[in-house]
Amino acid sequence: MSTNKETINLESTKGGSGVEISTQSVQDSFLNHIRREHVTVTLYLMNGIKLIGRIKSFDKFCVLLDAGQQDMLIFKHAISTVSVPRSSIEARKSEAIAASREKAKANQAKKE
Repeated sequence: MSTNKETINLESTKGGSGVEISTQSVQDSFLNHIRREHVTVTLYLMNGIKLIGRIKSFDKFCVLLDAGQQDMLIFKHAISTVSVPRSSIEARKSEAIAASREKAKANQAKKE
């Protein structure tokens, strides 16, 4: 699987060495975030089919969707829309904040 990063070479106008800048596309950032957070997504295909599941992996050409009882390999060119409920992302953020606060309180109690 690729690293999902592109490298851009910029040549110096004064004949010096080139500069490499590593960029990550919005698509890759979005897919990687929902993969890491195990967010349930809805994929709408170009033919109108609606698929619901969690993204297990992805690369330049396809997405591996965990759709409950089966894994589905979907080619990106067949995907029309990826929909993520805002409530699930906000709920995970608030859970993470609450967990970090609890951890900080526990660490503070240990120090005292």
